[in-house]
Amino acid sequence: MITKENFIKYIDELEKINKAEDELGDVLSKFCSENQFFTFGCIDVAIDILQDIFKDHENDWIGYAIYELDWFKNYREGTITYMGENVPLANAGDLYDLLIENLE
Repeated sequence: MITKENFIKYIDELEKINKAEDELGDVLSKFCSENQFFTFGCIDVAIDILQDIFKDHENDWIGYAIYELDWFKNYREGTITYMGENVPLANAGDLYDLLIENLE
């Protein structure tokens, strides 16, 4: 199992890679007339691996936190509720706790 500390580190690194790919895409778009972008796809592979480890393919909390919440930036208290209770998802630590809870 991945420790919480390492999980947070991996999510932070993936966000940095995502930002770098976005910045590279912005630069390349100035030289490509058809706005052709490229990515290495490592983020998608890493997300798949994490989803396998945490058995998160069905719930897709990892994808939700990264894509829908834009790396947790769009999370607001009350955004996610379960049985009337707030589900915190403000950072990678919250995500880890939710994934571990759903594993058990």
